[in-house]
Amino acid sequence: MRKAQTHFALLLLLAAGSCTVDVPGGTAPRMAILFQKPAVQLQTRTDPGLSNAEMPAGYDTREHFSVFALDGDDVFANLGAAQKSRYFIQDEECAYNAAYDAWEPMTRYYWPPAAARPNFRLNLQAYSPSMASEDMTGLVHSWDNGFQFSGFSPREGGRQYDLLYSDRHLDKKRPDYSPSAGYPYDEDSGDQGSRNGIDLCFHHALCSIVFRIRARIPEDAAQVIRLQRIVIKNVWGKGSFDQHIGGSAGWHIDDDAAETAYTAYENTATEEEGQRLFESATPENDYFTAPNALMLIPQPLNHPAGGEEHHVTVEVTYTRTIIASGKSMTLTETADLVTGNDGGYYTDATESPIEGWVMGRRYTYDLTINLFKIFVDPTVDVWSDFNPEQHLNL
Repeated sequence: MRKAQTHFALLLLLAAGSCTVDVPGGTAPRMAILFQKPAVQLQTRTDPGLSNAEMPAGYDTREHFSVFALDGDDVFANLGAAQKSRYFIQDEECAYNAAYDAWEPMTRYYWPPAAARPNFRLNLQAYSPSMASEDMTGLVHSWDNGFQFSGFSPREGGRQYDLLYSDRHLDKKRPDYSPSAGYPYDEDSGDQGSRNGIDLCFHHALCSIVFRIRARIPEDAAQVIRLQRIVIKNVWGKGSFDQHIGGSAGWHIDDDAAETAYTAYENTATEEEGQRLFESATPENDYFTAPNALMLIPQPLNHPAGGEEHHVTVEVTYTRTIIASGKSMTLTETADLVTGNDGGYYTDATESPIEGWVMGRRYTYDLTINLFKIFVDPTVDVWSDFNPEQHLNL
């Protein structure tokens, strides 16, 4: 990766406090820059530190992110194309450093002394996790348009991660500071976290699919129900993202994308070791949450191709065992997310049809197994700023 043609370096760290960067430093001219925590052992680039989970509002200290930075001696709006074509920091992986309670890059960088560059400004942008580039055919960044993630493919269930991209944070200057404050870098205004610092706010690029399941059968019933598998099928598994600063960020499905199945739960032991499901006095507390949170490419639920319609479906496999005889049978039920609601789409809280999964939203599907049928009651929970509900019958 290309580094700045200067002996000054920046130490980038992200410390505690959602969507904020904090910059501790010292009294010496070589003052390190620290990012406050946007989002606990360091990870390598091979795997995300927070795999198989949504990133919480406070960025998780196990995770790595990668930063781009542009320096200038004038405000960003006055920089020309040639100035924007270079990087002070380019795709630099940053990891949590407990000594600073913040993130630092693998290579250290520092603010230049104020006497040398009194009008020095930094413009910053980041994506997370750092290793996400391994699951793309290309990652491009520009200061005018932001990020482009080409040919991104989510990993299999259990190894997925929350793909994030940040806003473009412009014209950050080294301000006056007081070393006695403990965190001497102190942004004058615009702070969004528990400590002052450069704001660095991430956004979810994917959608999240969560399954919960219960059975409407007493624990002391004459039969036992055990979950064997939950899988979502016919999902497009490859797409490209464009941040499109000044417009609307979004995805398109790649021409070579294949329909893929993603497993939210699978019992790999004997049938008798599948998750047991039953009803208690408080049914709402009976739900078992599938361990694999699925973070998938936003997409329509109907995929017309070659004159045929391909619908995204949810498939649930479970066993019923009669206790007295020991006789067991395995059943599979399927919910069609396009036609399962009396021939149409399921609807949200406003009765609008849910025709696709939207970026930044979490869709929670509550599955209920009755004696003769499975019912599905999905809701769309708050993940960013969207909170409708859906109701499905399987």
